[in-house]
Amino acid sequence: MDTKQTKQVVMQAYQCYKDHNIKGILALTDDKVEWIGPESDYIPFAGSHHGKDQVAHFFSKLEQAQDVLKFELGKYGARR
Repeated sequence: MDTKQTKQVVMQAYQCYKDHNIKGILALTDDKVEWIGPESDYIPFAGSHHGKDQVAHFFSKLEQAQDVLKFELGKYGARR
């Protein structure tokens, strides 16, 4: 996948998140996806998640823990 294609996939994933379409995000990921986040004892969705089932669980915990009032994608770029 070249840089342009990668950027398109990332933009699709952000749009899916904005639309609350978690299944759409999962459809864009590999079965062996590695979703890596910071570790924290205080954040229920923190840590690393391996595979689509764990990533789906991450989004479930995220949704339970916070209400997203506004989601805007700022500047973005892609490098090779």
